[in-house]
Amino acid sequence: MSPHPEQLVQNPIQSWLASQVDTARAQAAIHIASYMNRAEDSLEGIVAPGCTHASQSWCGVNVGSEAIETYLESWLQLELRKTFAELGNEPVSGEPCVVLYVRDSFFGAMGIGHVRSYFRLRVDEQGRVEDLYAISFQPAPLACVRSGVFPGITAEQLQTERERMGPLLHRSAALSLELHLHEGLEGDDEPLSTLKAAANKLLLPSPDVFYSDPSSDSDQRKTFAVHPSIVLYSRDSRIVILEGQMDQQTIENELAKFLHTVAHPAEAEWFELAENGPPDLASYFTYDSSKMEGIVRRIKGTHRAKMIRCHIEDGILDTVPPEWLEHSLPEQLKTLMSLEKPGYRGGEDLPDLESDEVEIARLTLDSVHAEVTSLRALDLRDGQTRLRM
Repeated sequence: MSPHPEQLVQNPIQSWLASQVDTARAQAAIHIASYMNRAEDSLEGIVAPGCTHASQSWCGVNVGSEAIETYLESWLQLELRKTFAELGNEPVSGEPCVVLYVRDSFFGAMGIGHVRSYFRLRVDEQGRVEDLYAISFQPAPLACVRSGVFPGITAEQLQTERERMGPLLHRSAALSLELHLHEGLEGDDEPLSTLKAAANKLLLPSPDVFYSDPSSDSDQRKTFAVHPSIVLYSRDSRIVILEGQMDQQTIENELAKFLHTVAHPAEAEWFELAENGPPDLASYFTYDSSKMEGIVRRIKGTHRAKMIRCHIEDGILDTVPPEWLEHSLPEQLKTLMSLEKPGYRGGEDLPDLESDEVEIARLTLDSVHAEVTSLRALDLRDGQTRLRM
């Protein structure tokens, strides 16, 4: 007796199985997909004793369940969930197959990844798999008819995996960009200029460029199937590969998925400082203390300095009373600022700067009183500088 329609809706695996002509191969596909999704512990009994496993992308052949499991082990580590298997049908023959999704990265926007290959199956008379062949480029895996059914993964678990986010990366010297082009394209600087512009916008280091011979496998890190290819590394860990010609905005959007956002424009200065090193301290003493910039730089209060700078930019500095331009405020004016808002007094109670001393860095807490830590430098005029915090 055939299943009731409601039962088919409630059991998507059985529904897919019932829609297949070659039920023996479809049943084998369900077992292989369940194994790939960690619902089956072993291929024992699923594959024939002499089962072979090969692929379009490599020349080796694995024979037997133990050899196949050993090869697939790195794909199937539960804590990484690198590969996801969906039931489908081959693009040309329409035979049942196992569609494989591979996560793009273990960082940033992870999800379940993209379709990278599929398993073509051949089964023996007992319904066991006797040949498992991975198709990775032709016919195109994306052309497979997909069912949306992932044996061994519930709908809730699948949704969780789709939404899973990995750790985001800080912009630092640990990150590097590579642009890979085929030999003979040295004169085409468009991909490089586009990537450089995107890297600059994202505060990433300028990319290294490699020209590779597509027929050579001498250096896997320098050889990619699709050119141009953009690779983001964190030290020696490959984070993501972006393949094909892309415009600047697309590159920025894709790479930004793996990076902490820059919450404030001032952070860009810190990244520049980390990349280029600190400026020569002597440059801090070169300003003209009689000019407005010199006056603002000697104002102790954080809020007052911002206020004065705004008045300068608006061209209305003459409306500011002279006492508000002094290095230190009288106590009654500091009290007046505190009454309006306690944080307005932040920095006003710092020790006075000495005559040849300048502030070179300031840390202001986002707190009620906006407490300030000030780093000062004093020119000792003998080629040395004294720092105090």
